[in-house]
Amino acid sequence: MSDDERIADLETRLAYQENTIEELSSVVAEQARVLELLREQLRRLTGRMETVEDALPGETPDDTPPPHY
Repeated sequence: MSDDERIADLETRLAYQENTIEELSSVVAEQARVLELLREQLRRLTGRMETVEDALPGETPDDTPPPHY
């Protein structure tokens, strides 16, 4: 394999690798965006759950059932 062929092969591989890196970068960015949306949704649901728990009369998540259960 001549030097020119080796250089052409390396340039081709580099181009494919750059393309793959760009694709992976966009996937990671999209996953980060989705993850942040899910975190925000979890925060809101947690807040709503706490509100509902506070509204229940006399019941708390730490209440243990009586011994006869």
